[in-house]
Parts: sequence; structure tokens; C-alpha cells
Amino acid sequence: MTSIFITLSAGHSSSSTLKLSLKGLLNPRTKSETSSFIIKTLAKDSSTIDQSSGSSFTVTMLSVQNVQDLSVSASSTINGETNTYLVTFVSPIALINGD
Repeated sequence: MTSIFITLSAGHSSSSTLKLSLKGLLNPRTKSETSSFIIKTLAKDSSTIDQSSGSSFTVTMLSVQNVQDLSVSASSTINGETNTYLVTFVSPIALINGD
């Protein structure tokens, strides 16, 4: 599990909304749900003050990117013949072994 720590430079009153902006995080590669994560606040001595109630959070992407430069070509254009189709495209997302 990866942890991200943010230190407040000023106090924050209870029961008021605290907004954090985390830049540079990489979105999931697919529309599958991410593994869960928990949000908690810690005191200076690293003891837990509070945390997300019982349930953890996940992130799910709403859409996927489109492949680019898609083309399909046939080895033969004669109807009725057994054919081989060559499909080429550029993926905007890195593909890894097993994809």
C-alpha cells in the first residue's frame, strides 16, 4: 500500500470541510475499480485522530480513450477466399505483457 502524507501549515476547525488537491496521480489504465484506499488524519506523533468510517474508497474511470490511426487491410479482395486481415492501431495507453 502506498501512503501520501500532507502536513497542514495551519490548524483546521472541526466539522468544517477540508479540501485537498493531489496533483500528478496516475488514473487507472482501465474502467475497472481500483483497489480500495482509506483517508485518515494523524497527529504529530503519528497516532490516528480519525479515519474514513468503516468503508474504504475506490476510483472508477467513466470512459476509456480511443485507439488512434486504426486501419484494417485484407490480404485478398476476392469474395469467397480465405483471408488474412491486418489490423493496426496506436494505443494512447501503454500496453503491458498479458494485456
